[in-house]
Order: sequence, then structure tokens, then C-alpha cells
Amino acid sequence: MPAPFTPPELPTKPADLDMAPRLLPAARRVGGLLRQWAGALGWRHAPAAVPIDPLAARAAFVACLADLPAPDTRALCHLLGHARSLAELWHLRPEVYRMLALHHSQAEAERRLALIARQFDRRAAPRHPAAARPG
Repeated sequence: MPAPFTPPELPTKPADLDMAPRLLPAARRVGGLLRQWAGALGWRHAPAAVPIDPLAARAAFVACLADLPAPDTRALCHLLGHARSLAELWHLRPEVYRMLALHHSQAEAERRLALIARQFDRRAAPRHPAAARPG
């Protein structure tokens, strides 16, 4: 039967702890070389998530319902106005779609919801240049 696993001992002596700062410059050089290599291949860092403004998202939902009769949209606008999170707004999309399709058309509902979906698109740019090329 193999010997039981024993974790390695952590450094406790000052001489052992002193070696870590000497390794940092080498690690930084390797990281810099990897970034240069990735840049030469055309890769970029993943873009930071673009923050979503909840007020702008809420306003976009309400604005797409602005030309509908008030009695029909009153309850939906109330739900949109009292949504506590972006997730709640996002989950009200089917009801917004239903209301738009009922008063206009399916094509118009899809067009308006596509504009709303842009409010929720968190990507700033494609991750790789190949993703940006028209295909």
C-alpha cells in the first residue's frame, strides 16, 4: 500500500521566505513575453464588462411602449418601474414583446426588443480579431 500523502511543509525560516521576492522579476518578464507573443498573434485581452445603467435600461423598456394605449400598458409600465434589478427587467421582455406584437406586429416587436437587448449587451468588443471579421 502506498504511503499516505503528506503536504509539503510551508517555509517558516526567513531564508526560505526571502527567496520569493527574487522570483518576482522573472515572473514579470515571463508575463510580459506572453503578452507580447499574444499581441503578435493579434489576440487581445477580453474586454472589461461594460456596466449597464439600470435607469437607461428601464427607460428603454418604457420608451418602446410609449406609443401604445395607456390603459393597456399601465400595469406593465408599473412592473417595469418597480423592477428591483436588471434581471427582473430582462424577465419582463416576453410581456413587453406580447404587448408590442398585439398592438403593432411581430416584426415591430422583434425590432424594438433588439434595440432593448443592446442595453444588456455587456461585451465591449470581440475577443479575437477573427470574431470581428465579416464572414
